[in-house]
Amino acid sequence: FKRETMRQTRTRILPTVLALAALLSACGGTRENDPIDVTEESLSTALTNATDERIIVAAGNFMTEAELLNETIESLCDSPDLGGLRDAQAQWRDAYDAWYHLLPYNFGPLTDDLVFPPYTFIDSLRLRGTEYSDTVRSAIEDWVNGDQTLSQSFFDNQSFQYVGLLALEVALYEDIDGSSASVSELTDEPRKCQVLQGLANRLQDSGEYVYDGWVSDYAGSGTPFRTIFLNAELEDGTEPLSKLLTTVQENLDYVTNRGVVTLATPVAEQNWAAALALVTEIEDLLEGTTDALSANNISFFSLMADAGYEDDVETVRSNIAMAYEAIDDEDVSTYNAAIAALDGNFKREIPDGLEVSLGINFSDGD
Repeated sequence: FKRETMRQTRTRILPTVLALAALLSACGGTRENDPIDVTEESLSTALTNATDERIIVAAGNFMTEAELLNETIESLCDSPDLGGLRDAQAQWRDAYDAWYHLLPYNFGPLTDDLVFPPYTFIDSLRLRGTEYSDTVRSAIEDWVNGDQTLSQSFFDNQSFQYVGLLALEVALYEDIDGSSASVSELTDEPRKCQVLQGLANRLQDSGEYVYDGWVSDYAGSGTPFRTIFLNAELEDGTEPLSKLLTTVQENLDYVTNRGVVTLATPVAEQNWAAALALVTEIEDLLEGTTDALSANNISFFSLMADAGYEDDVETVRSNIAMAYEAIDDEDVSTYNAAIAALDGNFKREIPDGLEVSLGINFSDGD
């Protein structure tokens, strides 16, 4: 997963800055280099771009990767062989990376139930920072050796600790005796395939639920969460941009406080690839589209720069670059320091540059 070249985050040119400045100059007497105020309209455009180009895309990608994982496992179980097992493991890694692109946006359909929030059935680590792999191993062994009917309703009714990405990781990468996964177990123990298929179906259902919540029906309301979110109709009255920024910040806080880069993926060792997915998503959220010809080419960084906060933009980019360097070096302490710095940026520089008040709604640890 190491990137071939480091993104040149400190030297990017923002074509949007020039385009908007030229537009202002044409409309009045404003000089091209004068800072401009962030307007409600420009913020709305940037938020809409972020919702459509980042959040919904991330939800759609995770759903797709979960569906592909389900299909790959079905193919493996139809005809178990080493190639099929490796394909299923690779597809699990793709699904895991897709999850880390979606995880910063842990609100809306991912949290629409106070008692059983959907995100916990995808990623059990996120709730309390508890690593449940031993619990999962014990459950899978009981299921394979037991006489329960391993129907889809059986897996639908399991607690969050026993399903999701971690459960699939253990089931795909290990035999029930704890050794590396083998084709022979899939052949000799047909219930192991029933476990894999049940878990994969459950994950696919979760991915589809989250995506459908954003684009078609949120929590049975008949209205897409996209509409609710962009129309500033959140149940708790929070402004949508405040909700987005504080949610991303809370996830960054979780990553450092829970030591996620060392604790996640205990079997597959997908930690650094997931770390890269997370930082890439944060950067893309802030940078926005790179299409200079787009009429709506307005990003959070471009608005901050237009308003005279270029130095703050460069500070955030520098912290993103530090995170990338730490990932390339697999340096845990530097990575955690970079994520902590970005956490602070989402509390200070970014809301200040966008003229957004976040109140006291910051995370101080899960």
